[in-house]
Amino acid sequence: IDNPAPGDTAAPNSEIPAPEADRDDISAQAKQFEKRLDNLLTRAAAGMEGLSASYADSIAEELPRPSFGKSGYLLHSKILNAAKKCDTAAQHLAKLSLKDCQTEELGGEQFKIIEEYVSAQNGLYKAVKDYLGKTGKAGPLLQSLMQATQFRASEALNLAGTMQLLARNGISPAADKTQIMQGLSEIDTEKSLLQGMQAVSHKMHGHVLADQVKTQTAGLFAKIDTLEQSQGQINHTEFTQKAGELKTEVQNLKTQVESLQNPQSGLQMDSGLHDALLSCIGRMENRLEAMEQSNPLKTISADAEQLMNKYNLDIFSQIKTKNPRMSVFLKDLQESFASHNNKVEQLKQDIEKAKFTPQQLKTAILNIMSELWEDKSHTAFSAVAMAYIVQRNINKYGMDFDKHAEKIQDRIINHFKHYGVTMNEKEAKEFISFAWDNLDNKAFAVLADYCSELYMFSTEIFHAEKDELGAMYEQATQYGAKLHQNHILEALEHNVDMSTLLEASLRDIPLDQLETIAGDAVLVQSKVLGQGAANTVNLCTYRGKDGEDKTLVFKPELHARFGLNHLTANGLGYKAETKVMQVNIAACRSAESIGCGDVIAKSSIGSFDGKFGLFMEAAKGATFYGMTGSKKAHCGFNSKGETFSYGQTLTLLDRKGLRDTMRANLMRELCRLEWADCLSGQVDRHGDNYLISIDTETGKVTVTGIDNDASFGFRKVGMNRIYMEDEPEKVKELEKSGPVKLTEDGDLDVSTLNSDQITALRPLYGFNQLFAPSHIDKETYDKLIAIDVDEYRQRLAECLDHRAVESAVLRLKDAQKHARQLESEGKVVQDWSEPKLYKEYQEERAQNHYLRRGFFARDFIHD
Repeated sequence: IDNPAPGDTAAPNSEIPAPEADRDDISAQAKQFEKRLDNLLTRAAAGMEGLSASYADSIAEELPRPSFGKSGYLLHSKILNAAKKCDTAAQHLAKLSLKDCQTEELGGEQFKIIEEYVSAQNGLYKAVKDYLGKTGKAGPLLQSLMQATQFRASEALNLAGTMQLLARNGISPAADKTQIMQGLSEIDTEKSLLQGMQAVSHKMHGHVLADQVKTQTAGLFAKIDTLEQSQGQINHTEFTQKAGELKTEVQNLKTQVESLQNPQSGLQMDSGLHDALLSCIGRMENRLEAMEQSNPLKTISADAEQLMNKYNLDIFSQIKTKNPRMSVFLKDLQESFASHNNKVEQLKQDIEKAKFTPQQLKTAILNIMSELWEDKSHTAFSAVAMAYIVQRNINKYGMDFDKHAEKIQDRIINHFKHYGVTMNEKEAKEFISFAWDNLDNKAFAVLADYCSELYMFSTEIFHAEKDELGAMYEQATQYGAKLHQNHILEALEHNVDMSTLLEASLRDIPLDQLETIAGDAVLVQSKVLGQGAANTVNLCTYRGKDGEDKTLVFKPELHARFGLNHLTANGLGYKAETKVMQVNIAACRSAESIGCGDVIAKSSIGSFDGKFGLFMEAAKGATFYGMTGSKKAHCGFNSKGETFSYGQTLTLLDRKGLRDTMRANLMRELCRLEWADCLSGQVDRHGDNYLISIDTETGKVTVTGIDNDASFGFRKVGMNRIYMEDEPEKVKELEKSGPVKLTEDGDLDVSTLNSDQITALRPLYGFNQLFAPSHIDKETYDKLIAIDVDEYRQRLAECLDHRAVESAVLRLKDAQKHARQLESEGKVVQDWSEPKLYKEYQEERAQNHYLRRGFFARDFIHD
């Protein structure tokens, strides 16, 4: 949005021209949407599909190939083959003149041409019907295609029959009042039968759009073009006004299109396309209405609520029912939460009424949270949180209550002492008993999570978020929220909720980082994958184009930021302002730069359930720990949609002699993931942080790295170099196991450390891998060496702060240097099935420290 910051010389509401590239992008988006809508309108107007010998091209462009293996491709191929037969038959029909049909009986050759055309149309109808039945997919364009084949078949037969009647009875087309005969009066009988069908088709089965509808459509896009050509930015008030004007234009267009399906007027448009038109226009109408009603202050108030968290008070009643003796103890806690909720709600109302200055807003947020932290029920927070921690330890480790009672009791007492609260043995025992009594109480688990998260709260991140909310509020009130013109086009073209667009604008997040498929209007279903008190990770399914569903994992940004703060990897350097969702996007971009984008889960930014955060594509398969551990998760798949455990998958591959093929593919894909992680500086790629999917029919392997939060720490200034000059205490910790020498730049080259030091390094920085890959795929090598450093830096700068970007550039240069070294050693691999590669990975497994092993040697080769 490029809003003027406090102290900038630009006037608060001055128009700032958008970059030329932005305007080109806006224009391209508008034209894409206009082209699709115009194409739909044209098809609906004429109903002429299949009359220009172009079935096959149209289907190849519009019908997506199925993603379920061999059987899906066969179904798709059958449709294309049937369409080609239709096109061939249409070409033959184009050589048969209307005059040739003016005989009392059609000759053998003429009859064969018409029979071929009708049979081809029926064949395409059956192929599409089979596709819909076996795939379960549906869509107006496919339904319309089936209807068109029957239109064409009947038109060919009726027209040929009519020409015979003309020959027998001497009837003049111009004198007849039927639709077919009136249509024939417009065409010379020297023309072909196909041209005759083109003349009468719209009279029989299609309808030309009324001029006012065409005019209305042109007017709608003229307004969008005018908005786009105004350049620069638009004040939010003007933005909502223009959205309202466009909405009126769309409503008028909708009325005109509805009139095209009117039995009383004789208009009976192809129902499939008519519904598609109304759906398309209706979506535009709904989106524009949401834009007209959008309010940046409501977006900010929702963010403030998420930061401060309103609590569900019903849990206290649920706990009281199960454990009445604790009701007195929980009373203060309940009152504290209720008071907090009231303050948060009042704050939200005041934000939406713009009652604060930016500084007053930040102060109000800080005061509310400080009161919660310092409340008289502070002891209760600690007690409930600690009781739940004990409970989880008992559950997780099968701790014997009587045997370990004293140890548990001491832990609780020391915990309270840490927070300045004195607790005696009797009270500690009471809380242990409380934990035992509530092992299966979900309400208590939620309450304990509330309290635990309050203690895990990072004040540094809280202040960063509070300050960002203050800046957003300042933009919305004092400077007038300004939005790029392409927000309107983005809302028309895609499914991004307006609240997401506003949030992205206020937080200065580029539109190309947003998830365009996700929006409340197209949400099919969602389910919880993981849950805490205030934050939940969800698996969301959204309806995509042509009936295709898209499944995404959503993680709230605030949750991710606090979660990163408690990873040991946080020691590698992340500013409190770091947006974890953009770290994940940067990981995708760095992987894409070396052709390895498919081994990192695609990430984007959006909103779900009122929360702003990260969307990540839900990759299929199982984690390494899942598929080889006790869970026995399924990692094998076939074209029938069947799934298999790792053991079953290996058995199926052995039967087909494909195990070596699978292993070669697995080595290649894991190596590509290693290089992607080297560039991003990812340090947390453990066995539950990547997924593996194996095609049991071909041996193809897909590897997908997930959860890329622990990437782009600015201290990681090379593949194996860490900046440590300002962390002498960590250097001293490593010196306990041997001498440590830093470079002139204050970097630690971990390749110089002994095994004991590397082991000691792990808890300092959270490393789950620390290596320079031993091989590189030829394609990856070529793209890595060819990277333009300036372009790479610019691409990452859209996601990361300056220091993180410069560290990433240092890692890139280090990776290029290492890749050239591998090339000189003959370690650039073109054929991963060479037997020597597996032997080399076996040697890597045997000789190196476990943190220095590549993923294949670490996880798939046993000592």
